[in-house]
Amino acid sequence: MTTRNIPFKNYVILGIISLVTFALLYYFVDFYNREKAYESSIHTRMRFLSEVKESEIENYILDNHDVIIYISDSTDDAYQDFEKQLKTLMNHQNLTKSVVYMDMNKISSEKNIKNIFHLDTLVYPNVLIVSDAAATETLYTENQEKNPREVIYYIQKHLEEE
Repeated sequence: MTTRNIPFKNYVILGIISLVTFALLYYFVDFYNREKAYESSIHTRMRFLSEVKESEIENYILDNHDVIIYISDSTDDAYQDFEKQLKTLMNHQNLTKSVVYMDMNKISSEKNIKNIFHLDTLVYPNVLIVSDAAATETLYTENQEKNPREVIYYIQKHLEEE
């Protein structure tokens, strides 16, 4: 029986292919993990509410004439503790089905939202009460200290009036 001689260049080619494969695998896994971390960091705080996007808001308001919308910027870390407390209170009071969430980070222009809701100024985080395609009430009209209990009380008061 004869023995086969495998040329040395075949081992080199195999080594190069293996290194390139592992490098690409590492790069794609790292890229995937970074994307997942970014997505979860943006949506973690208000994921418990149904989200309405800018492109859907007009149709959503037409379908649901009376709407309570919580507006916030998911990238603003200044309100992270506020929104964690708000989440706890909303879950405890069973208000998650009554409120929808709009992320201002995903809005192309704040001016578009002001026009849709017929608002002069827009402060967020905030709660908008929308009736007949216009914001009839807002909780905060200017930048001030935000309190999660105020938000809950405001929502509950509106729901009782309906």
